[in-house]
Amino acid sequence: MDEDSWYVVRHTSGVTKFVGSAKKPIPARDSEIKKIINRSTSTSQKIELDVKAGDKVRITSGPFADFIADIIEVYPDKSKLRANVSIFGRETPVELEYKQINKL
Repeated sequence: MDEDSWYVVRHTSGVTKFVGSAKKPIPARDSEIKKIINRSTSTSQKIELDVKAGDKVRITSGPFADFIADIIEVYPDKSKLRANVSIFGRETPVELEYKQINKL
């Protein structure tokens, strides 16, 4: 990796640490990357939830815990939904994961 590329990588928003020294990262082997990908996909469970636009839910975790929300849109393939929560009297859309809500 040349110095210009290394500079761009080090200063990319969200990049915080590397495997290796402060001077150069150590490349991961393909077999290591495959293990990480397999572990992350095998542990994620698809959550099924019977909700639809217009339903009310209670948010159970995150910054809006204990808020009541009105579902706007459901993304079953991602196990997520968009819902409105009332913040300071104003409806504000938020994106939530199924595991963050309970249907009312």
